[in-house]
This record gives sequence, structure tokens and C-alpha cells, in this order.
Amino acid sequence: MAAAGARPELRVLLVPRSGQPRDAARVRLSRARHALGTVLPAGAIRLESLGPGGAGRARGSVLPGAWADFVWDSSEDDGSQSSETKLLALAQSHDLFVYEFSVEDGKHNPSSLHSCEAETLKKLLEAKNISLPSISSVKILSFGNNKFKLLLNQSVLVHLTFPGEDSPPETCGCFPLALPPGAVGRIADSQFCRGILFLLDSAGWIYLFDCCDGATLGKVAVALGAAQGPVSPLAALAVSPDLSTAVVTSSCQRALAVQLNTYFRQFPEHLLCKRDPENLAVKPPEGLDEDELASSEHSMELLSAPFRTDRSWKAHLSSLWDRVRGRRTPGSPGLVNDLNLPWYQFLTHLEDHDPEVCEDPERMVAFVPRAVTWAASPALQGQPGAAGQQWAQIPVGAAQEMVKLECKLVTGAKAVFVLQAQGTGLSLALWDFESQDVTCSHFGRSSAYVECSAELPLCLLLTERGLSLVLFGVTQEEFLTRLMMFGSAAVVDSLCHLNGWERCSIPIHALEAGLENRQLDTVDLFLKSKESGFSLSAACPGPEHPGGAASQSYLRNLEELRPALNLLCSAIQDNDMEPHSKPFSEQLLNLTLTFLTKQLEEIFVHTEEPDEFLQKAADILTDYIIRLRKFLRRYPHPAVTPGHTGAELDEDLPEIEESQKWEKLTPEEVIAEAILSNKIPEAQIFFRRQQHPAESLQEFMQTGLSLVYDCLLRGSPREASQLLRNMGLDVRQELHKICFHTQDRHVRELLVKVLQEENYFSEKEKKIIDFVHQVERFYSESFQEKEETQPLSRCSRWRRQQELAGPRAVLGSQLGRGSPRAPRPTVTLSWALCWDQLLQEMLLLPWTPRQELRTCSAEVLWMHLTAQHDWLSICSWIEESEPSQAPCDRAAWPPLRPDIVDRSTLCSPYMRQDILTKLARKGIFVPSELEDFELLLQRLSCLGGVLQNPHPVPKYSTASGLDFHAQFVLHCLEHSLQYLLYTYLDYYSLTPSNCPVLDDKELQEAHPWFEFLVQCRGVASNPRDPKMVFQASLANAQMLIPSSQGGVSSILLEGRTLLALATTVYGPGGIDQVLQNEDTEKPLQKVDPQLLKMALTPYPKLKAALFPSCTAHGILPPDISLYHLLQSLMPFDPTKLFGWQSTNTLAVSVEKLTKLADGEKAAAAALLTSLEEAFWDAIEQQGIKRTSSDSRRQWALVMQFCKLHDLELSTSFLRECAKSNEWLQFLIQTQLHGHQPAQVIPLLQDFPAAVQDHLLLALGRLLGAEAGAAGRARAGSLFQTLLQCQEQPSPWGYLLAEGLRAHSPILSVLAACCPDANLVSCLCVWIVTSVDGATRAEATAHSQAESPQWDLQDLAVIWKVLLRKQKSKTLLNGFQLFLKDSPLLHILEMYELCMNCKKYNEAKTKLDKFQESLTNLGAAGGAAPAVPLPWLRSQALFLLELMLQQCHTDYELGRLLQLLAAAQSLLLDGPHLTRLCALSEALRDSSISISRSILTSCSLEAFQAECSSILEQLQEKGMFSLAREVAALAELPVDSVVTHEVQCTW
Repeated sequence: MAAAGARPELRVLLVPRSGQPRDAARVRLSRARHALGTVLPAGAIRLESLGPGGAGRARGSVLPGAWADFVWDSSEDDGSQSSETKLLALAQSHDLFVYEFSVEDGKHNPSSLHSCEAETLKKLLEAKNISLPSISSVKILSFGNNKFKLLLNQSVLVHLTFPGEDSPPETCGCFPLALPPGAVGRIADSQFCRGILFLLDSAGWIYLFDCCDGATLGKVAVALGAAQGPVSPLAALAVSPDLSTAVVTSSCQRALAVQLNTYFRQFPEHLLCKRDPENLAVKPPEGLDEDELASSEHSMELLSAPFRTDRSWKAHLSSLWDRVRGRRTPGSPGLVNDLNLPWYQFLTHLEDHDPEVCEDPERMVAFVPRAVTWAASPALQGQPGAAGQQWAQIPVGAAQEMVKLECKLVTGAKAVFVLQAQGTGLSLALWDFESQDVTCSHFGRSSAYVECSAELPLCLLLTERGLSLVLFGVTQEEFLTRLMMFGSAAVVDSLCHLNGWERCSIPIHALEAGLENRQLDTVDLFLKSKESGFSLSAACPGPEHPGGAASQSYLRNLEELRPALNLLCSAIQDNDMEPHSKPFSEQLLNLTLTFLTKQLEEIFVHTEEPDEFLQKAADILTDYIIRLRKFLRRYPHPAVTPGHTGAELDEDLPEIEESQKWEKLTPEEVIAEAILSNKIPEAQIFFRRQQHPAESLQEFMQTGLSLVYDCLLRGSPREASQLLRNMGLDVRQELHKICFHTQDRHVRELLVKVLQEENYFSEKEKKIIDFVHQVERFYSESFQEKEETQPLSRCSRWRRQQELAGPRAVLGSQLGRGSPRAPRPTVTLSWALCWDQLLQEMLLLPWTPRQELRTCSAEVLWMHLTAQHDWLSICSWIEESEPSQAPCDRAAWPPLRPDIVDRSTLCSPYMRQDILTKLARKGIFVPSELEDFELLLQRLSCLGGVLQNPHPVPKYSTASGLDFHAQFVLHCLEHSLQYLLYTYLDYYSLTPSNCPVLDDKELQEAHPWFEFLVQCRGVASNPRDPKMVFQASLANAQMLIPSSQGGVSSILLEGRTLLALATTVYGPGGIDQVLQNEDTEKPLQKVDPQLLKMALTPYPKLKAALFPSCTAHGILPPDISLYHLLQSLMPFDPTKLFGWQSTNTLAVSVEKLTKLADGEKAAAAALLTSLEEAFWDAIEQQGIKRTSSDSRRQWALVMQFCKLHDLELSTSFLRECAKSNEWLQFLIQTQLHGHQPAQVIPLLQDFPAAVQDHLLLALGRLLGAEAGAAGRARAGSLFQTLLQCQEQPSPWGYLLAEGLRAHSPILSVLAACCPDANLVSCLCVWIVTSVDGATRAEATAHSQAESPQWDLQDLAVIWKVLLRKQKSKTLLNGFQLFLKDSPLLHILEMYELCMNCKKYNEAKTKLDKFQESLTNLGAAGGAAPAVPLPWLRSQALFLLELMLQQCHTDYELGRLLQLLAAAQSLLLDGPHLTRLCALSEALRDSSISISRSILTSCSLEAFQAECSSILEQLQEKGMFSLAREVAALAELPVDSVVTHEVQCTW
């Protein structure tokens, strides 16, 4: 939240109005932004004009009626000044009306243009074969140009248009949306954005549809985008205009941001519309011949890469190399990578943003600049993944009085919510996705949110002051500055006046932009904004107040303004030189001189005598005025004559005595003598007579300075000083300039000596001179002379020479010396003056003796060693810098701080990691790793991990005060590292007493498993404390039921009775004490007996055990406790787990063992369970599979125990085998130990269904030993049916009837195995029982479905029904089972290969085999086939004709026709197929399709009629060559084609 007294948002009043806004259900701003519409609570629509004289007087008009919603016409031009506008209004009765309003004198006069009632809308849908019982909801998606899109009943997309005035509506398209089953009733919200319709399913899905044709584009699973599921159903949805982010709001005011680009990259299968641009079909435009040049150009535009004319092998290799290099380069612009493209890249009907709003700066600032409509927050870098986003509470700590929450604006980084509360009224909440911060701003009950067009997402409010703009994250000065740059000064000035703001200080770059765009109002506003800094009226320093604060402030402000004044002077001068810019220059000059004159008057009006500060300010202003005065229009300029003749010069110029003498000298000698003799004017006259450039004083002085430098080169500083003095220059100042800028070492040393004698150098300059001498000496001396200086590392002489060659080469290049081996390099003093202390030390460091390194700068030395990769020196320094060692006077290295290592390491990344690891072993960690906990963990992983003694980072502390233990706990919670956290807590023996974060209730509520882990650790530390055990049990229940409030009663209310009982078992004293507990201080442990009794109703045995009732004789039943009921439940073993409970009577005692020794059978039965548990524990400890042979051999001990004590054989091992589907071990164990059928048969249910039947057969001998009643107990099973069919006169008929009744195809297969079975009937029943209900009903509608007798007529009906429904796979499987030799098997395989696999070559082989089989059957003669040949031909003919009708594309039809024509089918008309194949081949590259009606008609007349229709279409498209080919194919005259072609040519 913002700090007290400061607002987190900026409120800008745009349009003032009088009076408080009335209660508004919805307020919308028109697209042209000149009208405001409000839906009043009573249902009427109030319209107000925002133009001049409109909103200010609160005038408007009311459109009466009971309206539910309305939208403005989106086709209005933003810059239009038209007084007419349209809106589409939706009545509460779902009727639609279009009104046009004309604005006169601020009022809107409505006139109705069109209407569409709800009944009319239903009739339009019925005309499109869409029937709705009623219209329950209507949402307007878009409206413009008398066309609008509607969403009806959240499931039907409708396009309507009004073609003319007073005309009925027409439907352009009706599209039922393909929603999943049951989703229609769960649609909670919908959003229309850029041609895409988003539907929110309250169950957790977002469905995407194309609003152009209703096609499904994709879906988003909200659960996959959230770190944890929502606590309530989803309620609302909002999408950003760039389609990058979707914000979902739940019914409990929680919001989630889903980054759609990241989501569809992680789950590409959820995007159903993605297409590869390289695979798009390239088609010529309509009406254009493919041979024309325009068609080729159109095709080239659609290709992803340019067409290469060079087809050589070298060019091909070069292209491949470019592609490979582009892929290796990250971020290459030529790389088409889905990871860099938005998810909607290949959508065909995507609407773009409004280019006039987004690209035209002038249009952007027509209402308010788009650049400042949103806070300048960067997009999420490395957008967080779609998975793992957190739900945010909007607002934080929402009050119970919240009435309404809506998300109004969404971008890729933030979202704005509108909150309506009963007491506080309207508030805005800004949610930052990256920081998860929610900032609330309250506006009161007299404010209403204003909705505007999606192209310009503004946050507008209608308040008692008027229409206001709300900006987040931007200050008033930043807003006005951007508005100045992207808008105009007039807008800024008017906004300041309207909002009562003082003029802010406008930056100089705004002035630069104004001058570049020639915006005089910007310049005027800039100068006016600076006037406040030059006011002397408040404090007037006089002579008695020299150097006053006001004077100093005035001068300081003027000095800061000088860059802007210089910019104005340059602009005036540049524009004054161009004739067409002269008027702008004069206006700019007028503004500038007015400002300067006003400030100069300010000084002398308010001060009697200016002090030194004001006098200096006055001099500055005067200089600027004099500088600009010459640009005035009537300012007198001296006339300059372009050229002069010699005679004219002689007449105008006086005679010079030295003329004859100077004529014999060179110009340089003349200038030198003239300067030394103080005859500069005479020399200028002389040069003017000679027409020499030296007649100019500037040229003359420049030559004189060159002569000064020549004197210095000759070693004559006195003569140089005389020349400078006679030229009127400051001698020492000029010599100082030459000294610091010369590259001549001799001249520099000469001037240093002269100026040092006069003590002219400052202390800084003296130090620089000494430093340069030292550098030059070090870099000039030979290597042999420096052998006494020890190098920093023990490297070879070659290494040291390489180190010195680099700096010498750099210095030499700066001095203009070609060779780095120049004997005496020179460093320019002005260059060295810019070097800071760090750079100076770096230059001198290579020559520093090793014994003096401890006095060097640690940062410089570290940079040098790491840059040289001097590992030995680095290791020595690190060893000396160990924190445990005290500082020593004999240390060889300066103290090394971690921040220096973090900031100034210049080695390779590999060595940097080695350095950081070595420092970490010494207990030294750099700040960057201490601030990033994951980096710190990575570093600790190199040192042996976090489990070390002592702790590797004992003094760790975050900015918020957390130690390492607390931070590690939070890290494990964030990444759900349960086992690692348990190990860590156990290793360091952390408890809530020594680690307070473990007792954080907020963390335990957010992560229920965390509370369970802490409680379990508490039990482990104190296993005898029953309270700790019970708390761990409650934590376990809380983990299983996160919504529970804690306590056994709460678990019962959640409907988890067994979990509640399991929890109470761990309570102190068991369940009996829990029921009798009346301690009010332990409400979590107390259970209401009545509540428990009601919860136990589904479990009568448990209820009877816990709440026993008296018998008829008043005697209580046997005391059966809960522990008896838990005996067979794993992993609860009452004999071991609950021995400490006083109510557990099953715990094994010494007394029972004694009774066992005496032979008591009851005691043996009690010990059997313990023996079984011990056996399984031993198996697990040995690591043996529970159902292996070794385990079975050890199980023999348990079997011997049962036989010894005359107990029923234990079936625990058999049960394990059944659960593991180990049927072999199950049978071996059963046979070895002679288990009774009563024990074995019930265990078979744990096997899979298929194995159960086999085991029942294998154990048939056991079934025979049972009574007949036991066999009939499994009536209805497969084998019972088989037994019963043997008693029937027609076993196969009985099986078919049972198969039909039970819808069991397997019975048909078994029936086919019976003698004398009718295979056709078996096939029919198998198919009917294998298909879905709708197909079964259609296939059996002609006959009695229960009849076992089926014939070929029934099979023909089934054949046709399944083929029409394209269920050829079922037919194929059926024929393979029952009629393996039928020729129809080949034709079905051919159908499958063509229609589903598109393998036409293999399909032709199957068709040939089918025809060969028919031929063989016909040649058999007397042998009667099982299926008559005419029947086979009839079914095959039906299949082939149906295949022609079921072809989805012209390509598939053409390939099928080619196949049938090439195979010379005996069933179809050969010539007709040949004609159709030729016609399809001819029309292959055109957009014209063959009518399906002629595919089965063999007449030549029908074929010619179809070709005639095709001819007309070809002629209309100008494809005459193809038309002639089609005419010849159909044997039609081509005269009309030729005539038409000639007419078109003329």
C-alpha cells in the first residue's frame, strides 16, 4: 500500500461537469469520445455530450425503456467531429434496437433505425437449422456498420446485419460452439477480444473460439496455471488486448494471471489451431490465370523464403550454411522458432489493433496520450511460466461487505479491478503480477467506472467533478513531461489549469522535441515554467545584504538554464539562415528576447544596487541579448563588398612604412616581426593589400600561436612569452594549455620547468605530472634494467614481456607512435588528468615490488591478478584472508573483502567458480550469493551440501532478519521438498523452540503437509506424549482435507467418518475417552456422540461396536472394540501399534503365550495375526518380493502353525498374489497346502476380470466338490452362461440371445464355436453388441433385436448402417473373426486404407485381390459358396459408391477415381469412371469441384450437364484453355468458349 498521505495513483480531470453522478449500472464512452452513455438503475439510458457546452452544463437526454446493456458503434472515426452517432441497445426482454443520435445544443435526439425482437431472432436461427427452446441470455460482442455479433445462451454465435433502413435483420452466420458435454450450464463469463471469443467454465477451463466461423481454437486448464487449485468456482474472465495474459477471478475475490504464451508453449496440445506457414497451400487469386505474372507475384508473397534462381550446387551449400548459422545464433531474426512467436501467430481471422490509435502520435493525443495511459512498467522478463502462478486476494484482506469485483483492464504486467462495497463505494485495485502486490485506491460512493473501447484501454471514472483519468505508477511531472513530448503544450497548459496544478519544470529534451517539430507553444510553456525560479519580489537583497540566498539561487537557476538558452540561440541561428524558416526563427527570437528582457528587468526593478551574484546574472542575460539582437529584422549590418580592386585598396588604406621591408619576408616572418614590434594593425593592412588570408585577425592570431609553438620547439620560452604577451593573451594560461596538450616531451618538460618556477600548477596537477613521469619511466626502461623488481607471479620471462607489451602498445597508439617498442613514449598531461586513482594504480601496479603489495589498493590488485589468471597468487591471498586468522603486520597482501571479489573479478567464468568455491571453504561468501539463496545453495553443493557440522554458513541473515535455517525451510516449502526438509530438521535437531519459523501458523495453513511434518518430528522427539501423537493425527487429517478447520467434529462434518475414527484412535485414552471427554479446553479432541452416531450409519458394525445396545434379556453383547475391527486393516495392527492404549485388549501379553503353550485354540488364533505381520516385516527387511518363490517357501512356517493348532489355513499370501495378479503362485500355493474352495473362490475377485474366468476353469475340480447351490451363486457369470447353454436345444442360439441381452460380444465368439452355428447370425450379433446404442438401434430397427436368427438381409442392413457412419473398423474385425475367407474382407481393407490411412497404392492391391476372389467364385460353377455371389457384388458396389460420396476433398476424390479406373472395376461403369477421372485430373489445380450427384449416375447426359456448368464457371474466371479441354472431354461444342474468349480479349 502507498505511504500515508501519498496517493499511489494520479487523478487527472479531463472533462468537468456539475452535479454528482447518479447511480449507474454501467457507463460507456463512445469510440469517438464525444458522448457518454449510462444505464440507470431503473433501466433507462442517459446520454450526455462531452463536447463544448455539453457535459459542463450536465445536459443530456434519456432513452426510456427497460434496457439491460448497450454498445456504441465501433466504426466511428476517432478524429471525426460528426454530430451523429449510433448505438445498439439490448432490452431486458432480449430485443435489439439500433438508435442514431444527433447532438444539438448539447442534447442527444434519438431516432430508431432498426430493431430485432427475440422471436425474430429465434426464427432466424431456425432458418439455419438451429433450434433454441428459449433465449435465456444475450451478450453483444461487437457492433459496427450495422453489423453485430451476439452470443446466445453462452453457446451459439450469431452474426446479424441490417442491410438498409427499416429493413429486417439478416443472418450472416450462426455457429453452435463445440463445448464439452455439461460445459454449457457452467459458462460463468465470456470475453471478446480481437476476433477471439473466450468462454470461462466455472469448473476450471477457458475455451477459445474463432468469432468468424465459430471454430474451436484451443482451451486452457486453469488448474495447470496455478500453484494450487482455487478455493471456489471461477466467476469472471478478462483478457489483455495483446492476447498475452488472461486474468481469472473466483467467487471468493481471488485472482489468477495466466500467461497464455508460456502456457501454450508448455501445453501445445491445447492449441488446436496452430499451422505451419511453410505447409500452407499456395493458391492463385480468384479470377486470375495461373500463367499470368500477377499470379506468380502473389505466390512469391506467400512463400516463406525467396525463390532461388541459382540452382548450382555451390549456391545450395551456401543456402544450407546460412540456415545452420541462423539456427545457431540465438535471437536470429531469420529463425522461425515457436518459442519466439506469440501463441496466436497463425490464427487466420485475428483482428489487429487499431493502427490509427497505436501508430499515429497525433491521433494518440487527441483525447489523452496513449504513452501515459498506463504506468511505465516493463513486461515480465522471462515471463513466469503458466504453471506455478499464485492466486492473489483482491483486495488483500477483503471485507465481508464486498458487493462486486470486476477486472476491467489487463496488460502483460498488471491488472486493474473495480471494487464496489456497501459502505465505502467504488475502489480501484492495481495488481502487479511480478511482485504480487495489490494497491487499493478509494474513490467513494459518488464515482462510477467508465468503459471505453478496447483499442485504447483507459482507466476512466465519472465523479462529482467530471470525467477523470486515473494513472498508476506515474507522477504528475512525469505525466506532463510525456504529454509535452507526445502531445502539445496547449493540452498540457489546459490540463494544468483544469486540475489546478502549478506549472511543472519541463525537461530540456521536451524543448528539443518542440524545436525539432517547430512547436512554439512548447517553447512558450517551457520558458513560462522557468519564470518561477527567477522571482526576486519576495526577497530583495541590496547593498546591505551582499551575497544573499535569493541572489545566489537566482544565479544558480540561470546557470542551469544556460544549456536551454544555448539551444534556443542555435535554433534561431540555424533557422535564420534558411529563407523558408525565417518566420519561425523570428517568432522564436521574439519569445526568447521577451523572456531575457523580462528577467533582466526583474533584476533592476527589485534591487537598488545588484550584488556580485545578480551582477553576474545580468552580464549573462546581456550577453545573450547582444548575441540574439543581430537576428532582429531591422538590425543594421555592416556592408561587405565581395571583391576589391588593387586601385580601390590603395585609395582606401593608408601607406605602411615597413611595406618594402615586409615584401621581402615570408608571411610568418612578417607576422613574427609585427607581433614583437607591436605593429599588428599595420601587418593586417599589409596583408589586405596583398589579399592574403592573414588580413583576418583570427588567421593572424592562429599563425602567431604556431610561431609560439615553434619557439618552444627551439627551446626559447622567453620569445614565446613575448609573442603571447604582445598578442594580448594571458601568457601563463596559454603556456599551461600548451603544456597539458602537447605531445612533444621536450616542449612539455620545458614548460613544466617554467611554470613550476612561477608556482602556477595546482596540487592535483603537480601529482599528475609526477605520476606521468613515473609511468613514462617505467614503460621506457628496458626489461633488463628492472630485474631487481620481483614480478607478481612466478611466470616465465616471456609471460612478463607479454604483460608489459600490452600497456606499452596502448600508450604508444594513443601518442601516435606506430611501434609499441618506441624508446621514449610520451603521455599527454591532459589525458592523464582524466585518470582516476584506480586507473593510476593499475598502471603502476606491474612495477610495484612484491613486498609493497600489502599497501596497494585491494580492488586494483585483485583485478590485476584475476585478469592475469595468476592462480598461485590468488590462492596465497585467499589463504591469508581466512576469517579465523587475525591480521598480522607481516601480511603479504592487503585485506580482501567479499564485495571486491564479487564486483572486480575479471577472470574466466571457470576460474571465478573455483575462486568462489575456495573462498566458501574458508567461510567467505560474496554478497551476490548471499542475496540469492538458490545461488548460495548451489555454492554449498560444491562444499558438501547443507548437512555439515559445524554449519557452513553460521552467520547468514537476510534483509528481513531470517537466519539460514528459516530461509532453508521457506525454500523447501516453496519447492515442495518434503523429504529434504525432514532430513534437514532431523540433522540439526530443529524444533519450534529453536527455529520459530516451524511454528508459523500461516505457513502451516498454506502447506498442510508442513504442519504434519513438524508434528511427526515432535512425536519422534517425545514418543510417550499422547498429546503429541494426537496433534500429529490431526495434522494428518488436515493434510488430507485442507478445507477442514481442525478437530474431529470438523472431520465428521466433512463426511470423512473413517478418517475421524482413525484420528481418534491416536487420542489420549482412545475413542472411549474421546466420547466421554467434557474438557472445554480441548475442543479439537471432543466429539459429540450424537454426531458420531449419525456419521456411523453407513457402517452398522462400527456403530454397534462403539454404541452397543442391550439384548432381549438385558445382557450386554460381547465387548467388541474398535481394535477388533482394525485387525484386518493395513497398516493398522492393534496387537502392535496401540499397545499403550488402555482400551486395547488385543495387545499380545505373556499370559496369552502361556495359554498357547497349554494348547488353547483361541490364543493360537490371536497369535496368528502377529505371526503373519512378523512374516511380512521379515520379507520387507530381506528385500524379497512378497509373492516370489522364496517368500512362498518361507510362508510354509505360517501354514505349519495353522495345521499344528488346528486353525483354518491363512489366506494372507493368497490375497497378496491376487492383488499382484500372480496367478501361477496363487495356484501353486492353493494346491500345495490344500486350501478349501470356500477360502479360494472369494479371493478371485481381486484378479482382473479376464484372469478370473480362466482361474475359475482351472479350479473346476474345486467347484465340483461344492454343492450345486454354491455353483449357482455365481449365476449370470460367463461360465454359468456356458453351463446353462448346454442344457438348451440350441446352445449357440441361447448364447446369442444372452449376448444381445447382456451386450456381450464374447458370447457371439463362443457361439460360433458351437456345432451347427450360423456364422452370419453370430457375425450380426457380434457387430450389434460391439457398437454404440444409437448405431445399434438403427441397425436393428427393421427386425426383432432379440431374435437369434439373422440372415444376409440383416447383415446387409448392418453393413450399410456402419459404412454410412464410417465404422469400417468394426466390420473389418467382425469379418476377420467369423468370415475369414469372405472376399468382402479385401474390400473392407481397401476402404480402410483409402479413407483412413490414405495409402492408395496398398488399397489398389486389396481391390485387385477382391476382384480376383469374385472371379474365382464365379468360375467355381457348381460349388455353392457360403455367401451368394450376387449378394457380395451388391455390398461391394454399395461400398464403392459410398466411398465416392464420402471423399472430403477434391484431392481424395481424384485419387480414388484414379484407383478405380486403373483397377478396371467389374462393379462400376468403366467408361464413366474414365471420364470422371479425366475430369478430376483436369480440374485438379482449379478451385472448381465436381458435383457429387454425377458420381453414381452413369448416363452421358448427366455428365455433359455437369461439364456445361463447369464450363460456365471456367469462362467467368477467364480460364479458357481449361474450358476448351473440359468441352472436348464431354464432347461439347467449343464455339461458345472461343467466342467468349475473343470478347474478353477485345
